Amino acid sequence: MARANIDEDDFLEFVDVVEEVLQNERLPKRYFRDVENPLERFRDDEFQNRYRFSKDSVRHIILPMIQNQLMKTNNRGLPIPPLIQLLVCLRFFATGNFQVAAGPHMEILDIVVRHPGSTDDSVIFDRSSLRVRFEQHQLLGLLLGDKWYPCRLYLLTPVIQPGKKSHFK
Repeated sequence: MARANIDEDDFLEFVDVVEEVLQNERLPKRYFRDVENPLERFRDDEFQNRYRFSKDSVRHIILPMIQNQLMKTNNRGLPIPPLIQLLVCLRFFATGNFQVAAGPHMEILDIVVRHPGSTDDSVIFDRSSLRVRFEQHQLLGLLLGDKWYPCRLYLLTPVIQPGKKSHFK
């Protein structure tokens, strides 16, 4: 029992010393900033593998569409440049499995990011609100999917073997 009191007293004394040091000595802030521009750092093929878009697409199409919303009006807190914010987001999406559906005017209709990278695309779609909205006729139009999606009235997929005759009539 006496051993526990000694350990507790030693601990409390240690806490007091730490608090005193922290009150009297303020550590300087350290800022880390990577000064490399990813558009210059990576070769074209490396950039596309890393972010899933070409440098030209990022520089001339995607970034101009969102740059004004990402721009900070002052330098408080060392704001992250819009290009880096965009590339971090693209990198996140490139490393996982996600679904994004865009409308005819480039508006986002649906985005799903909750599935791990090993989840099949068709499973993500089947669990999405987008599928429900199409099946309940809340959304009109057509979706384009790759060969891994099932063909549905509102979801067009490529014909796997276009020249082969089907035995279904």
